[in-house]
Amino acid sequence: MERQGEWGGNATLLAAANAYGRTLHIVSAPEPGSTYYTEVAPDSQADGGDDVWLAYLDGNHYRATRLLD
Repeated sequence: MERQGEWGGNATLLAAANAYGRTLHIVSAPEPGSTYYTEVAPDSQADGGDDVWLAYLDGNHYRATRLLD
């Protein structure tokens, strides 16, 4: 996850949540008409800052997102 083109799985997501002290929210649409949501919480939350929202695309790629106002 440090460089473009690198990726990881659930252990990497938990490590990132812990490193940044942020909750990760992951959303996807695995097939038309369905949605999936999960949350990865850090062991301890850092003060201030926003949670991180990610889209899980095509079963193999994560992309940073933002909430629409």
